[in-house]
Amino acid sequence: MTGSQSESSAHTVLATGTGSSTFQPNGARPSQASSNAAKPGIDLAAIVRTSRRLHVTHVFVEPLVSPRLAETLAREIGASTLPLDPIEGVSRERAAAGTGYVELMEANLASLRTGLGCS
Repeated sequence: MTGSQSESSAHTVLATGTGSSTFQPNGARPSQASSNAAKPGIDLAAIVRTSRRLHVTHVFVEPLVSPRLAETLAREIGASTLPLDPIEGVSRERAAAGTGYVELMEANLASLRTGLGCS
């Protein structure tokens, strides 16, 4: 597979602490979130094969990145997508409605519990 470590080391720390792994395909970076097409260098077929072999049931996606790749992967492997929302993703409208760090982390915790099969 062609890819790079996530721009945020928090994902790497999270994966290490939970015994899971993280993979960010080349081209799937927040700075390129406006693109809706798969970038050259993404070997989606290899990601699908590996995900099926590992019986992946959930694909985490950041709202700052176009969801198309994650949605395609999830559809191909029969998984669901779950959001992991960085604090940078809070729009002015969401902040004005009361969404802040604590609310985002509570939502992230719910996604992680679901995705990692925790109670």
